[in-house]
Amino acid sequence: NQLYMPISGKRVASACFSADNKQLFVLESGDGKSELRSVNMSSPSTIGEQVKPIDDGSPARYDVSTNGKFIFVYKQGLATVKDATTFADVFSASDITEVIANPKETLLLLTKESARVKTIQLYDIAKKTTTDIVTIK
Repeated sequence: NQLYMPISGKRVASACFSADNKQLFVLESGDGKSELRSVNMSSPSTIGEQVKPIDDGSPARYDVSTNGKFIFVYKQGLATVKDATTFADVFSASDITEVIANPKETLLLLTKESARVKTIQLYDIAKKTTTDIVTIK
């Protein structure tokens, strides 16, 4: 028995479980487009039946934070941070290319790139403030 079947004409490019094993995150691709989806795994009787879109804007890849609070979605060279439960945007900017969370998932380390200049920034999620750490020219 399969946990998940991709939409006809698409293939699973990558998949991983959430930190609590209650969701399967699946990146499907086909026809020059991709979609990131969440598949509910919490109920043995309905495994794989509830599928929710997370991002249908042709993401290239995704990553999940260490303790599973966030999903980092990468598309067109930019990163967006989403809540792994609600899939709501937590942080996005037009120049953030990489992101990682601290183990407590209270801070984000961002790589900002503009005109071939990279700036490493620290973003406090609760305060919604950004502090520049270093600039690489």
